[in-house]
Parts: sequence; structure tokens; C-alpha cells
Amino acid sequence: MHLLQAIVVGVLGSFSLSAWACSDLPNICEMNAQHHQQMQDYGREAAEAYYWQQQEQYEAQASYPDYSSDDPMQTRLQVATGMLDLTAQKNQQAVTLTQDPRYDRYINGGWDFFQDNQNPKKGEYCAAFFWKKESLIKVSGPGGEYQGAILTFWGENIPQPKKTETIQVTLKQSTGEAQTVRVFNYKLPNYQYAAISFAIPSAQALFDNMLEKEHFIIEKDGKKIVEAEWQDGLKARDQLKNCVTGNKI
Repeated sequence: MHLLQAIVVGVLGSFSLSAWACSDLPNICEMNAQHHQQMQDYGREAAEAYYWQQQEQYEAQASYPDYSSDDPMQTRLQVATGMLDLTAQKNQQAVTLTQDPRYDRYINGGWDFFQDNQNPKKGEYCAAFFWKKESLIKVSGPGGEYQGAILTFWGENIPQPKKTETIQVTLKQSTGEAQTVRVFNYKLPNYQYAAISFAIPSAQALFDNMLEKEHFIIEKDGKKIVEAEWQDGLKARDQLKNCVTGNKI
């Protein structure tokens, strides 16, 4: 049984608005608006289909407190959140931690590349996880029946619902205007932080809109719940492309 990857009922436009800018010609603007709405509908339908496909597995996982020993994402998050906890401590243990090789990742940031599934087929569940201090971001590609991509954030200020919920958030990023969308908000068993996830209609749409550097602010009810950034985004994009085409990541 593999881990539920809850996803947002989101829109492609919220990932990179500049890609959807239309010209001043009314007919071109109208065509772009129609296409944008189609992408919204596609992303929403795909996200909902994948969510319900995985919901039964999520509920089953919640019945097993020790679940996730084979969960590659949880392993990485445990390292990251453990480092966050220790660096917040003003004691000798925190000082010693600076000599740990993982401390360099905490300070300077970096990507991990893997397939986020216990027994993935070639080209499925390709994932890139960026961690730098409080920035905990995963971008992932198609898997199973879901053919879209997913953008996921974890953080200590993200609401921790008992069951998966959809909530309304405002996403601000390096380029484009802020977008208010509904996202899936969830907390998986044995994960310290809850998550929110945005659906992107296709892996290609994800690749087309990833930037070398990106900065995100996510707000709920006017309160900031996530502020995160990544670097070396093009490297991550290329690694994901390589994986999605069936090559070893």
C-alpha cells in the first residue's frame, strides 16, 4: 500500500500566471481565457479523481500507527523537521549538530530526487523534494491513474485537520499576481507537519513553469501559514523530466 498524496483542487494559472497573459486584442484574450478555464476544469477534475482514488488508502494508513517505514517522503521530512527542532534548541546538542553533514543542507538548501512509492513503475511517482530551513517543498509527477503533477508544502503553521479537508488559501509567488484557490489540507500518520497541495494538470505544465529561483507565500484568512523558497529549480526540472520519461532518477 502506498502513501496517499492528497492534492489540491487547483489551477495551472496559480503556478505561473505570466504564462497565461493575453494580448490586448479582445479575441486573443477571450481565447486565452477560455483555454485557462479549460485548464482549471481539467485540473479540478483530475485532482478530485485522484483524491478519491487514494482516500480509502489514507484511511487505512491512519489505522496503523507505525505505518510509513517504507515511505520515502516521510524519511526525508523526519530528517528536515528533526534538524529544525534541534537548531531551535540553545544547548550543546544543537551546537554539536553543526558538525553533522546534514546541517549543510539545512543552511544552504538542496534537492532530493526519488520515486515516492514503495514499488513504482518506470516514469511514475517521480518526486523532487527541496529543503532549506523552514522551506519544505515537493514537486511530483504522474502516478497511477493521476496524470497531473502536484506542488506540496509542509509547515508548522499549516492547519492540522483530523481528516483531509479543502481550504481556501491565497498563493503569492515571485512572478504574477496573487491567486486565491481551494487546496487539499491534510496530515498523514507520523508526519510532524500538515501539508497543503496544489494540482497541476500535467507534468509538462509543471516543467514549463518551474523557475530557477522561486519564492512562495501562502495565506489563509489573511494569516501567513507558509513562506518558502527554492533554488536550482531548473536542475530539479531536468531530473524530474528524466524520471518521467522512464529513466532512473
